Amino acid sequence: MKAILCLSLLVFIYYQIMKWCPFEISWNYHMYFWGFVGLYLVIYYFMNYQQKFVYKMAHTMKNIDEKPLYDVNSIFYQEHETRLEMYALSESYPTKRYK
Repeated sequence: MKAILCLSLLVFIYYQIMKWCPFEISWNYHMYFWGFVGLYLVIYYFMNYQQKFVYKMAHTMKNIDEKPLYDVNSIFYQEHETRLEMYALSESYPTKRYK
């Protein structure tokens, strides 16, 4: 409830500034403000009605952040290792030189 009251106070202050403002404010600022309000409402909805989704997403982000960049057990790393070994072997063999 506090979040909605805070947001409504912010929108009221924005409305009063637009009503009594002697200078013109560019369209970009309006878009940024209403984009912020929309994002705020979406986050508020997810935090109140989709808590399991938010916790699961936060847990996944934490796991990704803690995982090392180059994991030795990953498939990509193993394929890259075999390619490097094949390249090293091909460099060690003598090549034929054609005249």
